[in-house]
Amino acid sequence: MSKEVDDPPVEEDDGQSEEDDKKDVITATPQEIIDEINSKGEGTVQEWHETITRNPPKIDAFLNLSNASKNRFPNVLLYDKSRVRIHDKHGNDYYHASYVDSYDKAGGYILSQAPFDEHTETDFWRMCYQCKPSLIILLTSLVGAGGKRMTKNFWPNTKQEREFCQGNIRVRCSNVAQDRDHDTYELSMLGPNSRGNKGSGGIKTQLIQFRKWVDDRQIPDNLLEFRAIIKIAVARAEKDERAGSVVMFVCPSGVHRCGTLAALDIILDRIAAEKKVGLIETINIVRKQRYGCFTHFEHYAHVSDLVVRHSVSSGIVDPSCIGVRPSSGN
Repeated sequence: MSKEVDDPPVEEDDGQSEEDDKKDVITATPQEIIDEINSKGEGTVQEWHETITRNPPKIDAFLNLSNASKNRFPNVLLYDKSRVRIHDKHGNDYYHASYVDSYDKAGGYILSQAPFDEHTETDFWRMCYQCKPSLIILLTSLVGAGGKRMTKNFWPNTKQEREFCQGNIRVRCSNVAQDRDHDTYELSMLGPNSRGNKGSGGIKTQLIQFRKWVDDRQIPDNLLEFRAIIKIAVARAEKDERAGSVVMFVCPSGVHRCGTLAALDIILDRIAAEKKVGLIETINIVRKQRYGCFTHFEHYAHVSDLVVRHSVSSGIVDPSCIGVRPSSGN
């Protein structure tokens, strides 16, 4: 029996599979994590971070010269085993995006590089039309620090429609809701069989742009609050039976910001369901599916800090157990 084209790929690595990795996850309670950080200091977080880089799998498609122009960053590799393959007649199957397992679903996320030219823009919407994401979460402003262009405006604005693949794929925006640090676009993706459709129709999804995340290493202080907005949007999408069940995270590289938010979401979902953390093991699994996640220690340390904040604010641990940070003069 053939596999559906929008299914996440099956693990074919010679070593331990992702499912085996999950079975071997050693979880700790939030209280145990906090106690260990208190007793050993920030050095233990550094030690955890240093254990999560090893043995990258194959990257044959990334190395193919015909795909070189589709990689925005030549040092951000793409694993063959987890890459999203596009199956249509409008181009080859390559886009710099990977399936990553969520807490309760294999391939529950797609972590994607943002389009940076007209060719990658077309391929991005080919991928979206195939995978039918319920949400597209764009984790960047259009312009970064110093006026540097972070990504192009690859989606239509309100009451606009844009065409790709000689009009075989059209993306229409019906409404935009603006908030303090994010904007929500109501989108419809229409294929070749809906060329005459002037109504709403098509595959419905939302694009939520988190404009506050301007720099890779400067993680916004309200990331927990933004995650809550995403969870509400996911619940509404499921209730409305909108598009598919995959959530797509997009940033300039598809790695640093996307990996940070995906890992945080998995860990907090586990805390809610099991009262367990699994910090190191979760990030190990994310890294095995999407190259380059958590190469910056700042991201790892920030996720660790957010886990502590969430555990205290939700009443899972006693605030009196939090250690006192040494003063800067010590």
